Amino acid sequence: MEDLLYLYAEPVHPFDPIVCFDERPYQLLADVKEPFLVKPGQPVRVDYEYSRQGTGNLFIYYAPHYGWRHVEVTGCGQNQLVNR
Repeated sequence: MEDLLYLYAEPVHPFDPIVCFDERPYQLLADVKEPFLVKPGQPVRVDYEYSRQGTGNLFIYYAPHYGWRHVEVTGCGQNQLVNR
């Protein structure tokens, strides 16, 4: 990582932009029960039980000097909840 940090300090070149890429697997979860009703002023009570809805991948492209980013979501596994 330290070997690449010098790229961010270089001046902006319009014909030679710096575009970064990252990928992250993501687990899709859903609540099984609705949050419990509480009296006003009390914190919300949540049941931490969940059901697994599959997995997905986040692909992130960004250009740090231009403030530009793009995220693509792809699904994999049994249940595909893509573009939610």
